[in-house]
Amino acid sequence: MRFDGMMFGAAVALLTHKNFIPDAKWSKTVGNIGMLAAAALFYMSYTDYLGSGQLYLWGFTLVNACAAIMIAAVVWYPSKILDVFFTFKPLCWLGTVSYGVYLWHWPVFRFFANIELKFWAKAVLEIGVSLGIAVLSFYLMERYFLKLKRHFR
Repeated sequence: MRFDGMMFGAAVALLTHKNFIPDAKWSKTVGNIGMLAAAALFYMSYTDYLGSGQLYLWGFTLVNACAAIMIAAVVWYPSKILDVFFTFKPLCWLGTVSYGVYLWHWPVFRFFANIELKFWAKAVLEIGVSLGIAVLSFYLMERYFLKLKRHFR
C-alpha cells in the first residue's frame, strides 16, 4: 500500500500548524527549492518509468516528496510569481475541469502511446485531446450531476 504521499502531506500540515517553518531569511531558498520541485514534477510527468519498474521502486515516493515540497514552499513563503501563477484565470478554470482531466488523460495517453511523433507534438496532442474530452465531460455531464448534489444535503 502506498501511503507516503499522505504522510508527506501530513508532515507539511503538521509543520505548518505548529509554526515550525524555516525563518524568513530562508524564504528565497525555500522558494527556489519549491520551484525545483515543481520542475522535477513537470519532468517526471513526461518520463516513462513503467517499463523499468523504477516508478514502483522510488518514482511514486519522489513524486509525492516533490509535491509536498512545492506545496510547503507555496504555503510558507508565497511569492509574487506564484501568486500571479495561481490566480491566473485560465489556470483557475483548469481547476474547474481538473477532475475530468484526471479521469481522461490516461486513456488518451495510452491511445497515443504507439503513435510515432516528436516529443512536443505528441505532448501537445495528448494534452489537447485530454483537455477537450474533459471539457466536454464537464459541460455535458458533470455540471448536471453537480446540480443534483443539493438534493442530497
